[in-house]
Amino acid sequence: MGLRIRKSIKIAPGVRLNFGKKGISTSIGKRGAGITIGPTGTTAHVGIPGTGISYVKKVGTTKKSVEDKSQSTGENKKPKRNYSCLGSFLAFSGIVIVMAIHSTCEWSALTLSILVICVLYILFASITYFSTTLKKNTSTDTNHTKNVSQTMESTTPPINPKDVSQKMESTITPINPKEPFTRYKYPSFDLLKEYEVNINHINEEEQRTNKNRIIEVLGNFGIQIKTIHASVGPAITLYEIQLADGMLLSKVKEFEDDIALSLSAFGTRVIAPLPGKETFGIEIPNSYPDVVSIESVLNSSQFKDTRMELPLAIGKNIDGEVFMIDLSMAPHLLIAGSMGQNDALGLDAIIFSLLYKKHPNELKLVLIDLGKVELNVYSRIANKFMAAIPDDEAIVTNTKKAMLTLNSISQVVNDRNKLFEKAGACNIKEYNQMYINRRLWLVDGHEYLPYIVVVINEFSDLIMTYGKEAEDLIVSLAKEACTVGIHMVITTRRPSKSVVTDAVKDSIPERIAFRMVLKSESQIILGHPDANRLAGRGDMFCIQNNELVRVQCAFVDTTEIERINEFIQEQPGPIEPMELPEPANNEGGPSGGTVDTKNLDPFFEEAAHAIVLSQQGSTSMIQRRFSIGYNRAGRLMDQMEEAGIVGAAQGSKPREVLIQDENQLNNLLLQLRNS
Repeated sequence: MGLRIRKSIKIAPGVRLNFGKKGISTSIGKRGAGITIGPTGTTAHVGIPGTGISYVKKVGTTKKSVEDKSQSTGENKKPKRNYSCLGSFLAFSGIVIVMAIHSTCEWSALTLSILVICVLYILFASITYFSTTLKKNTSTDTNHTKNVSQTMESTTPPINPKDVSQKMESTITPINPKEPFTRYKYPSFDLLKEYEVNINHINEEEQRTNKNRIIEVLGNFGIQIKTIHASVGPAITLYEIQLADGMLLSKVKEFEDDIALSLSAFGTRVIAPLPGKETFGIEIPNSYPDVVSIESVLNSSQFKDTRMELPLAIGKNIDGEVFMIDLSMAPHLLIAGSMGQNDALGLDAIIFSLLYKKHPNELKLVLIDLGKVELNVYSRIANKFMAAIPDDEAIVTNTKKAMLTLNSISQVVNDRNKLFEKAGACNIKEYNQMYINRRLWLVDGHEYLPYIVVVINEFSDLIMTYGKEAEDLIVSLAKEACTVGIHMVITTRRPSKSVVTDAVKDSIPERIAFRMVLKSESQIILGHPDANRLAGRGDMFCIQNNELVRVQCAFVDTTEIERINEFIQEQPGPIEPMELPEPANNEGGPSGGTVDTKNLDPFFEEAAHAIVLSQQGSTSMIQRRFSIGYNRAGRLMDQMEEAGIVGAAQGSKPREVLIQDENQLNNLLLQLRNS
């Protein structure tokens, strides 16, 4: 219990001055009714004396009490005006007037008058109180809502749509591009054949003999040397030579061919100077070369740890290191070589590299084998890894179907370009990443896109048959297809200028050359005349970063191909090749499958007679007989095919002659003239 102080002094009839703990207050009234005005506000009380019945009501507050309350509740706004104070003043004035008028009246009359006035006051104060409270609550709710909104606006940073997108991506589970074939297993290296390393290729006696022979031959040409060092490779050894003081490298270049001839080793090459060095080199084939197996190449750390999108592990260089090309960066590859120089082995190494690195959902092969025999061994994996036109063979062996397939690939390029434009992607890697992160949807036509590698074996047959049309199609694909994940590997055994034109070379800067017969052929493919000095048996040159690199191609055995095919065939995966769209030209011929008699070549009838008389449908024969180029001779053969004189092209083989005698031919020509 706290200390309580209370003192009351009468200052007039019915008026008292009160002193208490909370301050000074004034009481007006007599026993039974009155009003007290103090620091905390105005209080009215009415009672019946002697009964203990009374009613007390606080009818007004002072400014101080309102401020104290405002501070205690944390409100800073100025309180609204309370009209109950006006009611207190009117009630006080009424009581004073009544007391003055009825000062001589009896107590009962005065009490009755005060009671009436107090009842009226209570009614007035109640109405005022409820109306003020309602307005205050409404205003408080509005101000609270406004303050909360302003607080949120001031504390919440602006939303960045990019940040929202990134946050959503981080919370969304990415798509697995290998679905639904997640159980597919990549081929193991146990399927490949291991070869014993032949230690004879590093025979010190052979090296010593070659060094002495080099010194002797160079001395015969007046060239003195200071040092000679051997770098032994699996098939070739490089002898790096430093000239003696005062000797000029130009003298070595002068006798380059004579030095190679004098060493009497087939495949010898003089490199003067060695790139980036002040020395020159002489490459001499080993007497006992090692077999560079595909197992030693693919099972290497260089291949297994590579981050290339489309790694092609082709073989090993002179230093014994694995030589690889990223086809996605190349972005196309041209392989050339004379007949029987193992360019087909290069295709096997390329295909094996892709099969060991890619899932069926990530890679599709389009195999065009105009040589008819090299690529047919991969037919068992057509369902898993190949793409083809519906109802056609997965491996194309006909020039007409080859053109159809290439036109279909051109349509795929156009379709993918539209998807990339819609998605806002610049390349296939970016597009697929957007799809994996669920930023692209199937309902909008988007899907995960595999790389497509188009292999054209014996490209020359296509050029000889369709000429400029085939050339333009290849050049167009070379320029446009790489961006959308489509790459080409082209081979030819006829590296002539009419086949490998300047337009084709400019479109395919990455090129490989096996042994050539003529210097001119090497010059066409590589821009260097050294391919005719290759040793053969997989020995090849590759242009990489504008430099000529000598590589021993990896050897792939037929049994290895069979084991790989069998393994992949047993794995879960697609049950049919990926469908390529139907090309616009369903006939597949350069003239739409009908004879255009108005545009027949002037040599048409003469060439037809020559074909029928010789019973040999040879394009080269037409070329020689009429002294015309490959392209024109090819168009002549196409026109005769459309007329029914010869059959369809059969790769490098002559066409079948369908007309047996001249009388039958004359009747056919007469019909064509009259049509």
